Amino acid sequence: KAVGVVKASMERIWPLIDQCGKYTTTMQRVLKSTELSRKDNIVICEITVDLPFPLDDITAKTRAVHTVKPGKMYKREWKLLSGDYEYNEGSWTLVPFGNSMEETLVVYETQVEPTTMIPNSIRNLAQKKTIPALFEHLRDQVK
Repeated sequence: KAVGVVKASMERIWPLIDQCGKYTTTMQRVLKSTELSRKDNIVICEITVDLPFPLDDITAKTRAVHTVKPGKMYKREWKLLSGDYEYNEGSWTLVPFGNSMEETLVVYETQVEPTTMIPNSIRNLAQKKTIPALFEHLRDQVK
């Protein structure tokens, strides 16, 4: 779980989370991203993540539920349908921060277990460097 404040409205941040077909530019370490379908608030995506050498890249097809309550909360919750994981689910949640509608509390939660063995050193790197870098990348995109 990672939590951070972004100096932008939820409405400016949400398209970065909502449009999984653009994750190759809006998210880090995403090699390929395709929105396979969207019906009402259900979005099916296939995303390939670039793992450090010498590990192979991994792909997940997920089903996400998008909940939009303008001015109050935006949320994307996903679960694994198929791919290179035993388990992959998580969420992005955006809520107003403080009294300003121009600051957003961003909560990123994920639980993943790839089918391939990931060394602890790489898992630690993801938790300590990759996730904070992801938040900085979001901040840069909404400046």
